[in-house]
Amino acid sequence: MAGLFERMGLVRTEYEGMPEIPMQPVSEPMYAPETPVIDAAQVSYDDVIASIYQQGDIDDENSIFKIKAYIDILPQDMTKAKKQASIAGILSVNGINVDDLIEDGLKRGRVLDTAEDSIRAENDALIAETEADIEHLKSLIEQAEARIEDSKQKTSDSSTAIQKEKEAISQLLEFANGVAGKEGAQ
Repeated sequence: MAGLFERMGLVRTEYEGMPEIPMQPVSEPMYAPETPVIDAAQVSYDDVIASIYQQGDIDDENSIFKIKAYIDILPQDMTKAKKQASIAGILSVNGINVDDLIEDGLKRGRVLDTAEDSIRAENDALIAETEADIEHLKSLIEQAEARIEDSKQKTSDSSTAIQKEKEAISQLLEFANGVAGKEGAQ
Protein backbone atom coordinates (compact mmCIF):
# COMPACT_ATOMS: atom_id res chain seq x y z
CA MET A 1 0.00 0.00 0.00
CA ALA A 2 1.44 3.32 -1.03
CA GLY A 3 2.01 5.87 1.73
CA LEU A 4 0.58 9.36 1.78
CA PHE A 5 3.73 10.96 0.42
CA GLU A 6 4.06 8.39 -2.33
CA ARG A 7 0.51 9.15 -3.40
CA MET A 8 1.31 12.88 -3.35
CA GLY A 9 4.40 12.23 -5.46
CA LEU A 10 6.75 13.58 -2.81
CA VAL A 11 8.46 10.30 -1.94
CA ARG A 12 9.12 7.20 -3.97
CA THR A 13 10.03 3.95 -2.32
CA GLU A 14 11.37 0.91 -4.06
CA TYR A 15 11.83 -1.24 -1.00
CA GLU A 16 9.85 -3.12 1.53
CA GLY A 17 9.67 -1.53 4.99
CA MET A 18 11.32 1.63 6.23
CA PRO A 19 14.87 2.48 5.16
CA GLU A 20 17.58 2.57 7.76
CA ILE A 21 18.61 6.18 8.23
CA PRO A 22 21.45 6.61 10.67
CA MET A 23 20.64 9.15 13.32
CA GLN A 24 23.27 11.82 13.67
CA PRO A 25 23.67 13.57 16.98
CA VAL A 26 23.21 17.30 16.86
CA SER A 27 26.30 19.04 18.05
CA GLU A 28 26.90 22.66 18.88
CA PRO A 29 28.90 24.54 16.26
CA MET A 30 32.69 24.52 16.70
CA TYR A 31 32.75 28.32 16.79
CA ALA A 32 31.20 30.49 19.44
CA PRO A 33 27.80 31.55 18.11
CA GLU A 34 27.12 35.22 17.82
CA THR A 35 25.18 36.46 20.81
CA PRO A 36 22.21 38.46 19.59
CA VAL A 37 21.45 41.84 21.09
CA ILE A 38 17.83 42.27 22.05
CA ASP A 39 16.73 45.65 23.36
CA ALA A 40 13.83 45.01 25.73
CA ALA A 41 12.67 48.60 25.28
CA GLN A 42 12.10 47.86 21.58
CA VAL A 43 10.11 44.65 22.16
CA SER A 44 6.48 44.99 21.17
CA TYR A 45 4.44 43.24 23.84
CA ASP A 46 1.49 43.00 21.45
CA ASP A 47 3.38 40.38 19.41
CA VAL A 48 6.34 39.57 21.62
CA ILE A 49 7.78 36.55 19.74
CA ALA A 50 7.65 38.18 16.30
CA SER A 51 9.18 41.33 17.77
CA ILE A 52 12.01 39.35 19.38
CA TYR A 53 12.67 37.38 16.19
CA GLN A 54 12.75 40.60 14.19
CA GLN A 55 15.40 42.09 16.49
CA GLY A 56 17.33 38.82 16.46
CA ASP A 57 17.40 38.75 12.63
CA ILE A 58 15.48 35.47 12.51
CA ASP A 59 13.80 34.75 9.21
CA ASP A 60 11.44 31.96 8.28
CA GLU A 61 13.30 30.77 5.18
CA ASN A 62 14.98 27.80 6.88
CA SER A 63 12.83 27.67 9.98
CA ILE A 64 12.87 24.75 12.37
CA PHE A 65 9.09 25.08 12.29
CA LYS A 66 9.08 23.61 8.75
CA ILE A 67 9.61 20.27 10.49
CA LYS A 68 6.48 20.87 12.58
CA ALA A 69 4.48 21.70 9.45
CA TYR A 70 5.58 18.41 7.89
CA ILE A 71 4.93 16.46 11.09
CA ASP A 72 1.41 17.88 11.24
CA ILE A 73 0.50 16.37 7.85
CA LEU A 74 1.68 12.89 8.84
CA PRO A 75 -0.77 10.38 10.32
CA GLN A 76 -1.05 10.70 14.10
CA ASP A 77 -0.52 6.99 14.68
CA MET A 78 2.79 6.89 12.80
CA THR A 79 5.75 6.03 15.03
CA LYS A 80 8.41 8.60 15.80
CA ALA A 81 11.04 6.66 13.81
CA LYS A 82 8.75 6.47 10.77
CA LYS A 83 7.93 10.17 11.08
CA GLN A 84 11.63 11.02 11.25
CA ALA A 85 12.35 8.90 8.19
CA SER A 86 9.44 10.43 6.30
CA ILE A 87 10.52 13.96 7.23
CA ALA A 88 14.10 13.18 6.17
CA GLY A 89 12.74 12.11 2.76
CA ILE A 90 10.53 15.18 2.42
CA LEU A 91 13.40 17.50 3.31
CA SER A 92 15.70 15.75 0.87
CA VAL A 93 13.16 15.93 -1.97
CA ASN A 94 12.63 19.63 -1.28
CA GLY A 95 16.35 20.35 -1.11
CA ILE A 96 16.19 21.45 2.52
CA ASN A 97 19.24 20.78 4.65
CA VAL A 98 18.27 19.52 8.10
CA ASP A 99 21.44 21.07 9.55
CA ASP A 100 20.18 24.51 8.47
CA LEU A 101 16.92 23.85 10.28
CA ILE A 102 18.77 22.68 13.38
CA GLU A 103 20.95 25.80 13.30
CA ASP A 104 17.81 27.90 12.99
CA GLY A 105 16.35 26.19 16.07
CA LEU A 106 19.54 26.76 18.05
CA LYS A 107 19.68 30.41 16.95
CA ARG A 108 16.04 30.90 17.93
CA GLY A 109 16.82 29.44 21.34
CA ARG A 110 19.78 31.82 21.81
CA VAL A 111 17.70 34.82 20.70
CA LEU A 112 14.85 33.89 23.03
CA ASP A 113 17.25 33.35 25.97
CA THR A 114 18.87 36.73 25.33
CA ALA A 115 15.47 38.42 24.99
CA GLU A 116 14.20 36.85 28.19
CA ASP A 117 17.31 38.01 30.08
CA SER A 118 17.02 41.51 28.60
CA ILE A 119 13.30 41.79 29.35
CA ARG A 120 13.78 40.46 32.87
CA ALA A 121 16.69 42.85 33.57
CA GLU A 122 14.81 45.88 32.25
CA ASN A 123 11.62 45.04 34.10
CA ASP A 124 13.45 44.11 37.33
CA ALA A 125 15.17 47.50 37.23
CA LEU A 126 11.85 49.24 36.61
CA ILE A 127 10.19 47.28 39.42
CA ALA A 128 13.00 48.12 41.86
CA GLU A 129 12.87 51.80 40.88
CA THR A 130 9.09 51.88 41.19
CA GLU A 131 9.15 50.11 44.56
CA ALA A 132 11.67 52.71 45.77
CA ASP A 133 9.36 55.46 44.49
CA ILE A 134 6.44 53.85 46.34
CA GLU A 135 8.45 53.71 49.58
CA HIS A 136 9.42 57.37 49.13
CA LEU A 137 5.81 58.30 48.45
CA LYS A 138 4.68 56.32 51.51
CA SER A 139 7.16 58.34 53.56
CA LEU A 140 5.81 61.58 52.10
CA ILE A 141 2.26 60.44 52.81
CA GLU A 142 3.16 59.61 56.42
CA GLN A 143 4.77 63.04 56.81
CA ALA A 144 1.74 64.74 55.26
CA GLU A 145 -0.64 62.76 57.48
CA ALA A 146 1.43 63.78 60.54
CA ARG A 147 1.23 67.45 59.46
CA ILE A 148 -2.52 67.08 58.96
CA GLU A 149 -2.97 65.54 62.41
CA ASP A 150 -0.76 68.26 63.93
CA SER A 151 -2.80 70.96 62.17
CA LYS A 152 -6.07 69.37 63.28
CA GLN A 153 -4.80 69.22 66.86
CA LYS A 154 -3.68 72.87 66.71
CA THR A 155 -7.09 73.85 65.30
CA SER A 156 -8.89 71.87 68.00
CA ASP A 157 -6.68 73.23 70.82
CA SER A 158 -7.01 76.77 69.47
CA SER A 159 -10.79 76.47 69.09
CA THR A 160 -11.08 75.16 72.65
CA ALA A 161 -8.92 77.99 74.02
CA ILE A 162 -10.80 80.58 71.96
CA GLN A 163 -14.18 79.25 73.07
CA LYS A 164 -13.07 79.38 76.73
CA GLU A 165 -11.82 82.90 76.23
CA LYS A 166 -15.03 83.95 74.46
CA GLU A 167 -17.12 82.43 77.28
CA ALA A 168 -15.03 84.28 79.88
CA ILE A 169 -15.43 87.54 77.96
CA SER A 170 -19.15 86.88 77.50
CA GLN A 171 -19.56 86.28 81.24
CA LEU A 172 -17.51 89.38 82.04
CA LEU A 173 -19.52 91.45 79.57
CA GLU A 174 -22.74 90.20 81.12
CA PHE A 175 -21.40 91.02 84.54
CA ALA A 176 -20.13 94.42 83.37
CA ASN A 177 -23.49 95.20 81.76
CA GLY A 178 -25.09 94.34 85.10
CA VAL A 179 -22.67 96.68 86.88
CA ALA A 180 -23.34 99.40 84.33
CA GLY A 181 -27.04 98.99 84.87
CA LYS A 182 -26.63 99.37 88.64
CA GLU A 183 -24.51 102.49 88.31
CA GLY A 184 -27.01 104.07 86.02
CA ALA A 185 -29.79 103.24 88.48
CA GLN A 186 -28.17 105.10 91.33
